[in-house]
Amino acid sequence: MLAAVEKARKQLTSNDEIDVNIDPLMGDLEFETVLTRDQFQKMIDTSDIKPKLDALLEAANNHFRKEGIKIDRLELVGEATRMPYLNELVMDALGVSQALRTLNTQETNANGCAIIAMMCQDDSFFNYQLVG
Repeated sequence: MLAAVEKARKQLTSNDEIDVNIDPLMGDLEFETVLTRDQFQKMIDTSDIKPKLDALLEAANNHFRKEGIKIDRLELVGEATRMPYLNELVMDALGVSQALRTLNTQETNANGCAIIAMMCQDDSFFNYQLVG
């Protein structure tokens, strides 16, 4: 069932409605329905994910304001960021007019892990300037 949900999420990034088929659900029981992007977005809004996302975005925005950081460019990374609804939530929360998706997800994740590993290994990491 999780695979069907993931497939539906991916399909709804580029389609307004999709057919969802899960067979067999239990024994000979099959599940078929039509799911719209609006219905999926309402599921997100009423789940426990939305308040967590809102809190995370609010904390980030507060941090940026406190530090005097102005966001000129926003790069979204990861499969979930392909959802138009998520893009809108992030852009609205951070006051950005455009969110880009130009970076390779695997490379970005690998680079982030390498940076974290360097930070954990050597406190002098913060003396280096990252070039990217």
